[in-house]
Amino acid sequence: MQRLWPWFLILLALAPAALVHPTTPRAPAHVHAVVVIGVVGGGATFNPAVATTMPDRLVADNLFPTLFKVSPQGLLAPGLAVNASESGNLVSVTLGADRLADQTPLTPAMVVQALSETLWPSTDSSAARSLLGDVKGAGAVEAGKAQYISGMAETGPRTLQITLTKPVSNWVWRLANPALGIVPVSDLVHGGAYWSIADLIGTGPFRVVADAPTAAMQFEPLGARARTPLIELERYGNLEEAALALVNGEASAVSVPVRSLGAMLVKPFRPHLRFLAATPQIELVINPAAANPWAAATANGPAIGRVVRAAFHGLVPSAPGFIPSVSSPQVSSPSSSAAPSTAPPSSSSPPARAPLPLYVDGQDAMAMAIAASLERTVPGFYRVTVLSGPAWTTALQHGSIPAALVRTWPGGPLPAVISSWKAISLAPSGSFWLLAPQVRAASVLANGALDWNMFTSRHG
Repeated sequence: MQRLWPWFLILLALAPAALVHPTTPRAPAHVHAVVVIGVVGGGATFNPAVATTMPDRLVADNLFPTLFKVSPQGLLAPGLAVNASESGNLVSVTLGADRLADQTPLTPAMVVQALSETLWPSTDSSAARSLLGDVKGAGAVEAGKAQYISGMAETGPRTLQITLTKPVSNWVWRLANPALGIVPVSDLVHGGAYWSIADLIGTGPFRVVADAPTAAMQFEPLGARARTPLIELERYGNLEEAALALVNGEASAVSVPVRSLGAMLVKPFRPHLRFLAATPQIELVINPAAANPWAAATANGPAIGRVVRAAFHGLVPSAPGFIPSVSSPQVSSPSSSAAPSTAPPSSSSPPARAPLPLYVDGQDAMAMAIAASLERTVPGFYRVTVLSGPAWTTALQHGSIPAALVRTWPGGPLPAVISSWKAISLAPSGSFWLLAPQVRAASVLANGALDWNMFTSRHG
């Protein structure tokens, strides 16, 4: 015992030190690189059915996936649904084995509820009205007379059937539109009127992990995805501040509005500016009615490339061909028998007849830019009229416009009344971004929002 006593005293002396010795921190199970995306201003909603501004879309389109999606090659690919078939006015959809973030299985009933919600009067989604307007019972939901679309029904544990008012070819492409992202009704309840995103569960591949209203939001991928980074959305007061953050290495990507392209084409921003194309095309559609002045127009108008280059400073590729214009700048008179000139119109010879009317969606920034460029390129030959919201939707559905610039998908969502009109491709749709040198790859969704799943950096 006497031999053990000195060792006992030594242990007593070391005991306090052992009690306060810091433990070695455990490494996190998954470590993700952080990609900072600059956002100018804050988002008002994260519901993809009504998200219209870039900050809104940047989040909504990545949180809530669609039943189908469009591949980078422009093909229809599985999303939450793995298969679909069309027969007459019936569309059958088969869901995959997806679960919500809280591990609740995604069911056909949830999908029916989510798609119906986009038509509720409280949601008021003009995009959903265009996409789902020909589903049986959609009008009753829009009018607030029904909670769910009667033309959508669960037919099995993982299948649902959609009944259209009449056969529509390639209708299933509409289910790939980001406006129809599947938002569980539980998210609507948890989110509340102002969508407090800290409560969202979502079906999407990302979930929010931090939200500072005046600073940044952080999102992490729900599953193990190789090289998928932790996404941080940093809010900036203006575009110049966000652009300088990218140049100084504090951000990886910054969204640039179309109207601000000119300001970003100066050093040091110019080398970072890129256009990321999406699948939908911007097209000029022309009403074939005989009374339509466009029906008598010829192909002697300006080259499409010239108009698109002027609209986007040469950043956007254009389709080949010409935009129709009036055949002659000369005044027609009863006593005149001279043949009309076929020379292309120019800014030096103003038109003698009324300019061709052209309608455009005021919420489509790229279409607006092309329309403005067309008016500038050939002054006096075109008159652009801007419609927004319900007025634009009504004009398209009724086919009451002579010509319009529209963003078209394969198989929709253009109303049937104008699906047979003459269509002239102008340019791909997409969005403009400042991208840091370390960015390896970036692509955008159909609405122009950055696709976080495809976004990698050399830190990843």
